[in-house]
Amino acid sequence: MLRTALVSAEISLPGRPEALRVRERIAALADVVDVVGLTDNHAGQARMSPLAAVALAREQGVSTIVHVSCRDRNRLALRSQVVGAAALGSEGVLCLYGDPVGETPRVKDMTATELISAARQWAEPHDLAVGAVVNPFAVDQDRELRLLERKVLAGAEYVQSQMVFDVDVLAAFWSVLQTCSTGFASTPG
Repeated sequence: MLRTALVSAEISLPGRPEALRVRERIAALADVVDVVGLTDNHAGQARMSPLAAVALAREQGVSTIVHVSCRDRNRLALRSQVVGAAALGSEGVLCLYGDPVGETPRVKDMTATELISAARQWAEPHDLAVGAVVNPFAVDQDRELRLLERKVLAGAEYVQSQMVFDVDVLAAFWSVLQTCSTGFASTPG
């Protein structure tokens, strides 16, 4: 059940080892968000590992959510990412499939739903919050709601939506969501 909403911001990590740049981005967000999401090869481009960014965020006492993308990883690499996030003390992982990238073949070892199901166990004994993504602006909202329900049944404890630019569309999605059996209901935070 949705108990509260957190304010988060994502940092798209650089494609070069620019620790100072990441520290500055984290510092700019530290006082205005509850948690910083650290993207995983955003837009299908090789970038700094979000695990390195967790270490940089820890220096500043900032809470983090590590994005873990199935798109280019097999089960072994996904598990390593989750274990690393737990070991570094990240508050959670956001399990997602990843952005489509042209003609590049995808690794199809695990779906985001399967990753959600496995992540908590992989992180033990660390209590790592496991999250999922939802798109309230999807063209096929029925399909999006069915997918969200599968993610919740797999163990997602929180959801992160796409950026909100149309509050009316979000409100309509929320209204439909409240009537579903996903377990995410009550009032928006």
